[in-house]
Amino acid sequence: MTETRDTTLKQVLIQSAEAVGVSLWGHEFVQEDGRNVLRVYVDKPGNVSLDDCAKASRQMSRVLDVEEIVAGRYNLEVSSPGLKRKLFEPAHYKQYIGGVISVKSRRPIENQKRFKAILDAVLEDHILLKDGDRMVSLPWVDIESAHVLEPRK
Repeated sequence: MTETRDTTLKQVLIQSAEAVGVSLWGHEFVQEDGRNVLRVYVDKPGNVSLDDCAKASRQMSRVLDVEEIVAGRYNLEVSSPGLKRKLFEPAHYKQYIGGVISVKSRRPIENQKRFKAILDAVLEDHILLKDGDRMVSLPWVDIESAHVLEPRK
């Protein structure tokens, strides 16, 4: 998916989510078992209900069918980000400073690609993790994925 298309998709998802009273936490387009899946995570203060997800799914499906932003066949899945939520944007990371996160790096950093550490800081071009007695700097461009394991205490 091109960057322009992804930006357009994100705007459509944001507007569709807001139209039914939730907010877009993030989205990803993946291939699973030979099928394309557009996975969308929605959130709201309190808890996201199954009904919230169903409403968001119907709204997004209608708009995506009309706009034809996603080429080809795909399955749309809408859910809550859950407790071990995936972190998509710097603002998400900032909410979990002091918490334990799991990060997968695209390339080895200090001979390691997977980290389970305390998120110490979120900076313009990288994050800092406290892994035992050492501090690890992970540039944004190297972060493949990250999830919350334990919110800050």
